[in-house]
Order: sequence, then C-alpha cells, then structure tokens
Amino acid sequence: MKRIRFIVIVVAVIVIGGVAIATFRAREPRYQGRTLTEWIEMVMGPDCTQIKYNSAKYAVKQMAPGDIPLLLEWAHAKDPSFKNRIGSWLALHTSIHFKIHTVEDYNMMALFGFELLESEAKPA
Repeated sequence: MKRIRFIVIVVAVIVIGGVAIATFRAREPRYQGRTLTEWIEMVMGPDCTQIKYNSAKYAVKQMAPGDIPLLLEWAHAKDPSFKNRIGSWLALHTSIHFKIHTVEDYNMMALFGFELLESEAKPA
C-alpha cells in the first residue's frame, strides 16, 4: 500500500512539474527584466496610473517586432479542457496561489497590448 502511494505521489510531482515548466517557459519578449505579460498586466490592474501606463506603453513598443505574433496568438487563444480542469483543481486543492491564465485573460491582454502598440500594430 505504501509503495502504491509513493508511486502516485512521484507521478503527480512529475506531472505538476511538467505543467509548471511548460507554463513558465520563457518564450515571451522581455524588456528590462519583465515579460510582455507583466507589462500588460501592470496596465490592466485597478491601480494603473498614467506613469505606469506610459512606461508600459514604451516597453511594449520596444518589444514591438517580437510581441506582435504573440499578441495575435493570444487574440486567437482557445483553452483546452484539460488546462481548465487543472486550473480548477489547483484553485480548490492547493494553498499555493498558482495562476493559470484563461482564454479571456489572453484575449484581454492581446487587446491591451494592441492598444499600447498603437500604430506599430498596423501589420497585425
């Protein structure tokens, strides 16, 4: 019985580790150590000031060649049901606050990203 429990725990840790690695892989453009997501979420928050907006706008424009394909991908995002189930389970069963973005989150980030790019988003 202990052996089965140990095997289940090891498999669960491997699966959760794989999901975490796939989720946190650095495939986003960066500017001054922050990812595109971090810059856009800074603007989307309720405490957004004009200074934060202007700095995020400048940062997103500096990443412009690399962020347009990612913003287009976010605009067309679709959530697989497996990802939804994992996110729901993590929200209910873990004390660690682990944020998995939904399709609506990605769509809104794409909208804000294109708004920040202004005329640089014309190719999209």
